[in-house]
Amino acid sequence: MVVIGQFSSPEEAAEQGLVYSDRFKTLRLFQDIFSDWEPSWQAFPINHAMEIAGLAGCIPGAIIAIRLRRILPGLTRARVRWIPIPLSVFVPGALSVMFHEELITKDILLQETPCSVCVETRAICGQVGLGVGLSFGSAFAGSVIIGNFLSLKWVPRSFGGLLWLTKDVISKSSLLLVTLTAAEMVVAGGLVYFQQSAYDSVMEELERRVAEDKREVIDGRIFGMQRD
Repeated sequence: MVVIGQFSSPEEAAEQGLVYSDRFKTLRLFQDIFSDWEPSWQAFPINHAMEIAGLAGCIPGAIIAIRLRRILPGLTRARVRWIPIPLSVFVPGALSVMFHEELITKDILLQETPCSVCVETRAICGQVGLGVGLSFGSAFAGSVIIGNFLSLKWVPRSFGGLLWLTKDVISKSSLLLVTLTAAEMVVAGGLVYFQQSAYDSVMEELERRVAEDKREVIDGRIFGMQRD
């Protein structure tokens, strides 16, 4: 199995029988291995998990924005009623992509966090926070802005009124928010599981191929010596 460790100097790495390299070069090496790996399906979770996370981060925003139109009267008549949707869809989606790529995929490639449960917990927190929390916040803020522009009656005039409206909207959307949260948790947990499995599978296969190549080279040399 391929071994990675964190060392402060080349001498410390050499003592463990490893080759010293900085984080960027090591990460680039692993990214090249997985991007060029054949069969490609074996490395698919590593190469495309961030895109799946981004897609999962986009969907709740559209659902929440549509739900808020039904809860807050008057929004469906506005010509600019579509404004909350792009903000609550594309911003959480883009941030979900960056979060998963930087804090999950790269961590798995470099094996920086030895606790797999910790990585999964981090992925779930980020996915839920961005996919549901940020989506709800963006959709709600956009709806309030539109409501204020149209001078709708339910628009709060004070901070206390805003808190009451927020509590009321969350209460009426609680089932939807719980469902979306559970879905995001399943997506994040599943992605981490399949990524870790793909990493182990590719590394084991890589080690097997390297050992086979070495054996073929040795066998070739022996055959050449016998002929001589």
